[in-house]
Amino acid sequence: MISNQNKIIIGSRSSPLAQKQVEIFLDSLGKVHGKEIFSKIEKRYFKTAGDKLLHSNFMDFGYKGLFTKEIDEALVKKEITFAVHSLKDLPTKLPRNLEIVAVLRREEVNDVIVSKNFQTLEEIASNSVVGTSSLRRYIQLKKFRKDLRIKEIRGNVDTRIKKVFDGEYDAVILAAAGLNRLGGLYPFKKINVKTIVPAAGQAAIGIVAHKNSNQNYLLKNINHPQTFEEVMCERNFLEALDGSCKTPIGANAKLKYNSKGKILFRYMVSSNDFKNFFKGIDYFDSNSCTSQSYDLGSVLKKKINE
Repeated sequence: MISNQNKIIIGSRSSPLAQKQVEIFLDSLGKVHGKEIFSKIEKRYFKTAGDKLLHSNFMDFGYKGLFTKEIDEALVKKEITFAVHSLKDLPTKLPRNLEIVAVLRREEVNDVIVSKNFQTLEEIASNSVVGTSSLRRYIQLKKFRKDLRIKEIRGNVDTRIKKVFDGEYDAVILAAAGLNRLGGLYPFKKINVKTIVPAAGQAAIGIVAHKNSNQNYLLKNINHPQTFEEVMCERNFLEALDGSCKTPIGANAKLKYNSKGKILFRYMVSSNDFKNFFKGIDYFDSNSCTSQSYDLGSVLKKKINE
C-alpha cells in the first residue's frame, strides 16, 4: 500500500528521451505499487546547462554533471522526490546526502551508426563525415577507421539524425538504448562493443534520492540487482580515473552466469592528447568487482599520465 505522504515529484531533463525515461520509470512503479500511485505523482522537467550549450567543441564539455546538476540541486532542496537520470550522465560523486537508490533493467549497451544507406561502420565509405559529441567515441572511431572525418554534432537525437538526412553528415553515432526507447523510428546498425566500448552506465536509468528518505521504500522492488552491480563496477572504474567529459573513457561490465559469477569487464581509456591509449578486458569476481575495477582504474590513471 502507498503511505499517505505528500505528492511524489519526479524530476528529469526536458528532452524527449528524458521524458520517455520518466515514463519507463513510472511504468515500473505502477507495476509494483498499482495504478493508484499515479494520483500522487507530479512531473517536473528541467533545462540543464548541457541542454543550453548547443555549440561547443569536445573539450569545452569538461565536467560531469552537465546534464544533471540543476536536477540534483532541486533534489537537495527537496523540491523534488526522485531524480531520473541517464546513468552515464551522472557524476561519480553526488551531492551530500544523495545516492543512487535504484537502477532499472538495462537496455542494450551498444553504440550504433545511423546513415542514409543503412550501412555498418565497416561499410561506410572512406572520407565520410561522421558525427559524434563524445570524445570516447571519437578516439575509438579514429583508431578503427582512420579514413573517416569525425565532426562534432550537437542537439537531441532527432536533431542529429535530421542532419544526416539533410546531407550535413554521412552518418552519426548514437546509443542504441536511446533510439529503442524513442520507439525505434530510425534504422541503425549496431557497433560491436569490442570496436567501441560503451560509456560507464550506458543504457541504464538511475533513480537518485535523499538517503533515508521515507519515500525510498517505493523503489526497493523496481531496482534490477544485476544492472545495479554492473554499473557500480563501471562507476568505480570511472571514479578511480577522475573521469570527466574531457577524458575518453569506456567501461562495460557484464555478469557471466556460466563463469561462476565472474564479471567480464571491458575498458578503454586514453590521455587527453590521445597519445596514451589502453583498451582491453579483465575478469572480476562479482563480490569484489567494485574494488577490482577501482584498482584497475588507478593503475591506468598512472599509465595515461606517464
